[in-house]
Amino acid sequence: MKNLILCLILFSPIYAFCEMNVQISDTAVTKIDSVVKSLMKSKHIAGSSIAIVDHGQIAYEKGYGFSDRRKNIKASAHTNYCIGSTTKTFTAMAIMKLRDEGKIDLEKPASYYIPELKIKSLVETGELLKIKNVLSHTSGLTDGTMNYDMCNEEHYFTSVIEDLNQEVLVHKTNWKFSYSNIGFCLLGCIIERVSGMKYETYIRTNFLDKMDMTHSGFYNHPEDTLFSKGYDKDTVETTEPILRDMPAGRLFCSVEDMSKFMIMILNNGIYNGQQIISKQALMDMETCHTNDLMLKGGGKYGYAMFMDNTPYKEDSLFGQFVGHPGDTWVYHCSCFMFPKIGVGIVVLTNTKDGSSFCNSSFTKLFAQYQKSVKGIHLHPIPPVKANATSQVNNDIQIKEIEGSYASGEDLILKMKRINDKKIVMMQDQQRIILKKQSDGNWSVTVKLLLIVPIHIKEAELGFEKVNGDIYLKQISTKSGNSRFIAIKDNPSTVSESWKNASGKYKVINACDGNIQGVPEELKIDGNKIHLKVRFDKKTVETYSFNTLSDNMAAIDGIERRSGAIMKILPGGHIYFSGYEMVKQ
Repeated sequence: MKNLILCLILFSPIYAFCEMNVQISDTAVTKIDSVVKSLMKSKHIAGSSIAIVDHGQIAYEKGYGFSDRRKNIKASAHTNYCIGSTTKTFTAMAIMKLRDEGKIDLEKPASYYIPELKIKSLVETGELLKIKNVLSHTSGLTDGTMNYDMCNEEHYFTSVIEDLNQEVLVHKTNWKFSYSNIGFCLLGCIIERVSGMKYETYIRTNFLDKMDMTHSGFYNHPEDTLFSKGYDKDTVETTEPILRDMPAGRLFCSVEDMSKFMIMILNNGIYNGQQIISKQALMDMETCHTNDLMLKGGGKYGYAMFMDNTPYKEDSLFGQFVGHPGDTWVYHCSCFMFPKIGVGIVVLTNTKDGSSFCNSSFTKLFAQYQKSVKGIHLHPIPPVKANATSQVNNDIQIKEIEGSYASGEDLILKMKRINDKKIVMMQDQQRIILKKQSDGNWSVTVKLLLIVPIHIKEAELGFEKVNGDIYLKQISTKSGNSRFIAIKDNPSTVSESWKNASGKYKVINACDGNIQGVPEELKIDGNKIHLKVRFDKKTVETYSFNTLSDNMAAIDGIERRSGAIMKILPGGHIYFSGYEMVKQ
């Protein structure tokens, strides 16, 4: 008890803790195991590994299922999986460490450190792509370039500078939170330029080695038995393509190693008595930097750190949790920590559709750990109706809502007013009835097969006008949280040059084994340009473009790829997202 009192006196209760001996009973182990096994069975997971840290030690770690079915190798705490976008947290730590050393200024634009970066903007002047905005996904960058991103060939990520010089920014800084893998590749380029070291060498020297993360590294197709095979469903082995965007998502780790990483984060940047990263740097990473966005909603994000509160009545006991999930083609990761109570959980899996498994496991493992180990039974917060004043803009006239809405990908919605309280929304051939509620939001009823009405209780829609544009929002009726999903379309006239460019195309520079989708046809539909992109024999997506000039167009809408540029090149070829295409 004296040690605990001393700990409370000497350290902040939010970020520090004293080590304590966590004992987990056999009954608690059985219950934790049952959570993982049940989710693996229901979600068809081949193999997974989990770890829980508590007050500076690994409280629990274990593997489930298989890392290699064919060789009958079981998953363990040492099994290596790709952690995907959780890699971004290591990239952000590198930037912050260099910041602390006076080598990087977060207020400087990326071009200050990479002079050959010549990206331009159509919507703002001055310094573009400030480091702080790239770190928080608020710089206006699109998600990334599709060609060479995931294929069977090795392409070093610094090639994205040339790709970025082909793009033009059409979104302003702080317009919205727009997740960008290519932005973190750019940060990797800056780390190399400023440190004089290869990115992977810098991460290993400054972080992995210092935290004894001996089973972690950046790999292509590892053959070591510690590396898990990848699976499509729980039995069919599949291959993970080589991810070009290394600083955005190519670190491989075991849960044992990730436990060391979480212990360091939870201990103010200290591991085994050594300061790996400063406490101030971590505090800056764990501070929300998305409060001043033009389009609010979609959660809180710091520097490569998501943050949220638990959906339980006992939330005040635990405080905010921080961390980052990760998803690649095959592997998935969920890694989140509760700084106030010194607890962290990491879940890794090797199965293609394993993202929901990781997220569900994190939530249920935390609840089970609190109940069976800490004796705290959690009670979900009851559903809260959305606050109408925060969801609806009363300046919008009902007639303004009519028209087409675009997300930037396949989602094209058409709104037709029936009367002041009823709208018919069409998505492809699906008819959806919207009815205005007393709070200004709109209930959603889907007409199945255009006949059978099915009311959607979990969500409502809302319309909001921002800077003259009308946006469509999806609102959770349980939590009241909302996110923007589409923008009312204001297409410009399609020029003759684009009309002449319509037709089927062949890509002449695609990398081998590309799984990111390959463009195959450009079509004109009224005032819109549509590009069909094929991912496999069954999967085709259509990207919708607005014309910017006689030879340039940009993906419309607000999703991650919105703003990506398509060009007519001088010789008549088409450029899009790293691809060069010739008409067949």
